[in-house]
Amino acid sequence: MPPVAVEDTAPIPADPADALLVRAGRAEPGQRLDLLLDAAGALVDRKDIARAKAVLEDAAALPASPEQDARRAILLSDVLATAGDPAGALAALPEPGETPEKVLPRALEAGLLEARARALFGLGRSLEAARQRVALQPWLPDDKDRIANARHILDSLGLVSLGELDKTAASAGSDDWRGWLELSLIARDMRRSPLAQKQRLHEWEQTYAANPAFGDGMHGLIEGLAGAIAEPARVALLLPLTGRAGASGQAVLQGYLAEHYRELGAGEPVPPLAIVDTGGTAEGFAAAYRRTTGDGADVVIGPLLKEELAAFGSGLPASVPTLALNFLDAPSAAIPGVHQFGVDPSDEVAQLASDSRNAGMSRAVVLADAAPRSRRLVEDFGSRWRNAGGELIDTLYLGDLNEYRLSLERTLHLDQSHQRSVALGQLLGLELQTEPRRRADVDMVVLLAEPAGARSVRALLPFLYSGDVPVRGISMSYAGGAGREGDFDLETLKFVDMPWFSNAEQNLRETTSLQHGAVERLIALGVDARRLQSRINLLDKPGSWRLGGAAGELSTGTDGRVHRRAVWYVIEGGQAKAELSRQSIEKPTSRDGVQVWTPGDGTPPQTSGAPPKTEP
Repeated sequence: MPPVAVEDTAPIPADPADALLVRAGRAEPGQRLDLLLDAAGALVDRKDIARAKAVLEDAAALPASPEQDARRAILLSDVLATAGDPAGALAALPEPGETPEKVLPRALEAGLLEARARALFGLGRSLEAARQRVALQPWLPDDKDRIANARHILDSLGLVSLGELDKTAASAGSDDWRGWLELSLIARDMRRSPLAQKQRLHEWEQTYAANPAFGDGMHGLIEGLAGAIAEPARVALLLPLTGRAGASGQAVLQGYLAEHYRELGAGEPVPPLAIVDTGGTAEGFAAAYRRTTGDGADVVIGPLLKEELAAFGSGLPASVPTLALNFLDAPSAAIPGVHQFGVDPSDEVAQLASDSRNAGMSRAVVLADAAPRSRRLVEDFGSRWRNAGGELIDTLYLGDLNEYRLSLERTLHLDQSHQRSVALGQLLGLELQTEPRRRADVDMVVLLAEPAGARSVRALLPFLYSGDVPVRGISMSYAGGAGREGDFDLETLKFVDMPWFSNAEQNLRETTSLQHGAVERLIALGVDARRLQSRINLLDKPGSWRLGGAAGELSTGTDGRVHRRAVWYVIEGGQAKAELSRQSIEKPTSRDGVQVWTPGDGTPPQTSGAPPKTEP
């Protein structure tokens, strides 16, 4: 007797995803896969990632058309990306061109491009992610989607170094790709005056307005960028110009005025400026802050010292946008209304760790001097390196140079190599002349030492048969005097430092009284303080943009800190050379017409000359 089919009469669940799963179980094989994919999509929409992944695994066993394969790949990529696995999300997708475009509907082709862009962005491959979104742009159905995608393009390009963007734009093979690269360069480069930057944004719009790849809604995006660039009405620069920190304050002032005069020479209408000596005390800063904001300053730059920064609180709220030139010690200590911007090396340590891991390095030896600052940086690097999956083979602190050499020999297993040579000679009854061989599993040496110690340690490596090991570090090991005799001992050192020392800032740097080391880095800090006063709103733009300055490529964290991404340099022939160098821009041409505002004046006088210094 043939089996009797029993119809499933159980009620359909009210939950949409569960209802689709029940229907899939009752459907014919030809319809089942579509229903499973619909259910997985509903589960993804409500972030039920585990169940969505299980449904997609069941769906993988069913025969599928190219359209169904594409749907499943997009959903699985979305699930894996949401679960924090961008590598898996990328691997779930077919390679570009693997599925002929004419086979897939427009929406699925767009979905594959967007999923690939999302996965690449998650992997930190921002330039490739932007390229995928540029390819996606003409596939999108309306201006709303194209504008949303345009913001994603700029956010992705905002994480690419300006040097890399310059290089990529120079070889771009299509007008639309070159156009996006140029727009990112214009929007992020702070070296030109605010008026010149806005003019270039509008020139870009005129050049590319007729290109359908950008869409009709770009005007609003360009206007939004241009509107975020605006000089304040009055500025107060509050620095310690006398006392123990006077030299540091004077260095910041020199950088600020160098950029101030450059903008003036470019025809920029500069705002009235008050320069106030805080005396280097919290009380002096608080008094100057109250007085200048009470007299109409709508942007304050300062303080420079940590103890001055600590003056903010219930007794001294930040009543106007304030750019502090230092950080509070607590990493998460945000001050409402205050951007904390300084030259703390923690960002350089973070970049050293992340870029080295991204370059495929995993096993490192750290060589440092014994200074307290170096020990803190070693601890910071070690934590970041291990969190990124790297291994620290050993950490050595410089003391007696002979003891240091012996310790390094043991770390590199040169002592074991020598012992093996002696044992072999004894076995053969011969006196062997051999060259010791270091251990082969060291990917790099990390150098965290002040210039004198760095030269001693770096010069030691070739004598220990380790001259071929990549050596990386941060700005602390370089004194800033390219071409000095001592820098030959740092030959081949690769390190991160400010763009201030590169060709990109050469013309402006030559207008300052050139210093070396920490003092000159404070000059660069002053330059960027001047540039940021008109771009605070651009710095606060939602997304991941980095604005290109003299101290680095700058972005704001949720803690109110302005983070710096530095430039990679390498010592060649005793001189530091940027790996990705940018062209400089024009020098200042005039110092006439500066508007001077002294706190307490009702109206800024129309006079010329350098701004005055006023006492606290």
